[in-house]
Amino acid sequence: MRAVGPLVDSEVQATAAQLPADEDPDSFVRRHGLTALRTLLTTARPIVPFVIDALWQTHDHTQTIRAVTALAQQMHTPLARLAMLHEAEQVLALPAGSLVEALGAGEQGRRELEGVVCGLLLTIPAVLQQRRA
Repeated sequence: MRAVGPLVDSEVQATAAQLPADEDPDSFVRRHGLTALRTLLTTARPIVPFVIDALWQTHDHTQTIRAVTALAQQMHTPLARLAMLHEAEQVLALPAGSLVEALGAGEQGRRELEGVVCGLLLTIPAVLQQRRA
């Protein structure tokens, strides 16, 4: 779980699939074959909902919220933090914005998102000019 924060921060579109409890990838391939592994990988889900669900299956509601917020606090990218907290709110049936508000993550993420949008808007005239040329 410690790798989730840096992985999400890196903006890699990571996915995860659930191996049987008594298997690791190597033993799974040896026992079931490469085709079975490829089939299993077709069930892979984005890493954030996968992790939240895994926590929810092994912890009670309060422990899951604590674990998710701890992971979110490890993230350096405000937008990644916001995305994880919003996903957790949906999975755990929490009021929208409750985790974001509790961690004070909303304002910083909003500012970063505004900066991204403004940067994109500033590129529009140059793109239009290139298309005309």
